[in-house]
Amino acid sequence: MRYSGCKNKYRCRYSGIKGFFRLYLVNPKNTLYSLHKQLRADLEFTVDQPILFKAFDAEGNVVGRYALIDLGSGSVDNVTIADTVKSGAVSFQYFYDIKGKKSVIVTLEEEDRASNVQTPRCIETKGPVPAE
Repeated sequence: MRYSGCKNKYRCRYSGIKGFFRLYLVNPKNTLYSLHKQLRADLEFTVDQPILFKAFDAEGNVVGRYALIDLGSGSVDNVTIADTVKSGAVSFQYFYDIKGKKSVIVTLEEEDRASNVQTPRCIETKGPVPAE
């Protein structure tokens, strides 16, 4: 998928839980940190945990690791969604609790040319937030 300036739709799900997802509309100019803040708020993650976005390409190869500090691919507050798309990332394993190895899968689904959002926004939900 080539970056074309469109808004991107990302589906967030827990591995192994079929009755749950959240669909987000994200502006390519938003940083991963903006997406992190929205996921944290919507999914009720604790605020005092280090986080990590592990990015994968279409073949499942790791193409980047993004955290609050730069691990070599950039830090979440400096890397935009457009940057990740350009690098070939089509999905992330978003660790909201690294020590506890707790994560969700965030997958790029499509580009939306009609929508106009400034910050990440949840546009569709299914199921309650699973209890920890």
